[in-house]
Amino acid sequence: MDAFGFPKIEHKASSVEHYEDNSQPYSTKKIITIIISILVVLLFVSMSFVAGYHAYNEYISMPKWLVFLRVYVAALFAPFYLFFVFVKTSIMTTK
Repeated sequence: MDAFGFPKIEHKASSVEHYEDNSQPYSTKKIITIIISILVVLLFVSMSFVAGYHAYNEYISMPKWLVFLRVYVAALFAPFYLFFVFVKTSIMTTK
C-alpha cells in the first residue's frame, strides 16, 4: 500500500513499451535554415564594418560628430552605401 491507501503498481505503463522514439533533435530543413541565417547575419555584419570603415576614412576632415553620424548611417544601410560607393568610384569617374 502507498501513502494514500492504494495498492502499489510494479509495472510500467503498457503504452510506453510499444512505441519507439524515432524523432530527431533537428530536422535537415531546420539545420539548413539556421546555417543560412547565420551566413546572412555574418554577411551583413561584415558589410557594415566595411561600409563604416570606408565612410570614416572618406570624410575624415569633417567634424567628428558628423563623421560618426555618417559612419552610423553607412553601417546601418551598408548594402546601399556600398552600392553607392561602387557606382561613384567605377561609373561616375571622369577619365
